[in-house]
Parts: sequence; C-alpha cells; structure tokens
Amino acid sequence: MPAYVTGDLRLSWQGWQQLEFSLMGRNLLQDRHLEYPGTVQIERSFYAKLTGRF
Repeated sequence: MPAYVTGDLRLSWQGWQQLEFSLMGRNLLQDRHLEYPGTVQIERSFYAKLTGRF
C-alpha cells in the first residue's frame, strides 16, 4: 500500500458565550485514499456543527 499525506482543518467561531459554530474538512489534500488494511476508502468530506451550551 503506498504512503499518503492528509490534511484536516477545523474553523470555529464563538459569537456568543453559549453558542459556537464550526466548519470542518477532512482529507483535504486528495480526493480519497485507502486506509489500512487497504479495503476502506476514505473520501474528502465537509461538516458544519452548531453547539449550544446551557
């Protein structure tokens, strides 16, 4: 199985004391790669998250 380099990123903004908004990206340096033992493909993905604390 060939080696690979991957990059993940998380940007977060806490506009109010109890509310946080996050954007996340996984596997940003390539479209997909094989994960050990070479049977599962990990694809590029993006997520948004809104967290409220009370």
